[in-house]
Amino acid sequence: MTIFLLEDRSRLVAYQPSSCLCGWPLALVLALVYFVRLVILRPFGGIEPTQPGSWRWSIVPVCALVLLSAAVFPWPMKLRFALSRTEFERALLEVAESGAWHDPRWIGWYRVSHVECDVDGRIHFVVGDSTVDQVAISYLPARECGGPNCRWIDGAWFAVEL
Repeated sequence: MTIFLLEDRSRLVAYQPSSCLCGWPLALVLALVYFVRLVILRPFGGIEPTQPGSWRWSIVPVCALVLLSAAVFPWPMKLRFALSRTEFERALLEVAESGAWHDPRWIGWYRVSHVECDVDGRIHFVVGDSTVDQVAISYLPARECGGPNCRWIDGAWFAVEL
């Protein structure tokens, strides 16, 4: 579940409905099970922290801290882009030379469905959909992006809902 939510959080611009509707209630159920198992049932023969197998219950708070940190700061998105940045810069040069392309391909850790180019030099690598619009990793040479559905990633790279 933690990997599912981190992958969802590494998507661009905003949370997807999957994590809002499914992820957090499931996390609350796991936290409740953890609380009942370690706090309430311990006096009645529940697992003791020194018993074999008790280490696996320490994973729940670690996962919760990782998810909380991802909710506060979008590090999964920044990490995923950092791992893909050199490929995006290569693709940027290819698009600058030959123009936009419409066949899907992988660029780094992203599946890019197509590329859109604007007259003002903006290049949008469309990587998926949000609840309403297409989502792109965009190269914006002016290094400015207006609107609430635009998030700076690094340098002139932004996550944008088109």
